[in-house]
This record gives sequence, C-alpha cells and structure tokens, in this order.
Amino acid sequence: MKTAQHEQPPPSRKRKHICLRFESEAQYQECVAQPSRYRQYLAQLLAQSPELFPQAMAQGYHFHDCYRSKKQPELSLRRIQLKAGGEAFTLRPSFVVPYLIGRTDEIEKALYLR
Repeated sequence: MKTAQHEQPPPSRKRKHICLRFESEAQYQECVAQPSRYRQYLAQLLAQSPELFPQAMAQGYHFHDCYRSKKQPELSLRRIQLKAGGEAFTLRPSFVVPYLIGRTDEIEKALYLR
C-alpha cells in the first residue's frame, strides 16, 4: 500500500510588515490617532525612501484596520491594504523590534553585549 503524499497548503496569512521611522512615540501615537496625518507622513516617506515600500503602493492604498498588539498592549498598530493586488501590510514603528517582543531602547544593551 502506498502512502499518499499530502501537500501542505500555503499559509493563509503571511506576516508582512513595513518598518517606519518615527521621531518619538508621541509622533507615532498622533499619527495613529489621526489617519489624515498618518497618510501625509506615509506620502512623505514614500517620496523620500520608495525602497521601503512595495512597488504597488504608488498605485494607492487605504487604511485596512487598527489593532493592539498582545505583546505590547499599549501599542496600536495600523494596517494598510494596497489597491493593486489587495495585499495587506502592517505598519510597524522603528522603536519596536520585529515580532514586537520589546522596545529597541530596552533591548539595545543586551544586543550590544552579545
């Protein structure tokens, strides 16, 4: 008897993050609270550093949703959805390390020692 090989389906959700530089947490909180301000800031960053963003972003996007991180409960994160292709990306501030396990100022000394 032959065993059937089962193909694993691709993951239904891929984590796609775009890391954005903010001057301070206060600036980030202000942008999250005011979508028009956030849109202006994204347009400014897109003009300065287009390599940080997917190419389809130039064709337009809209704010998809906003949620609170379980690992950083005081942090609200915004997601955008591209008009071309419909992909969704999480906009992560640069003061938080990937996977949202901590803040950069908390972890930098441990990384330096390593």
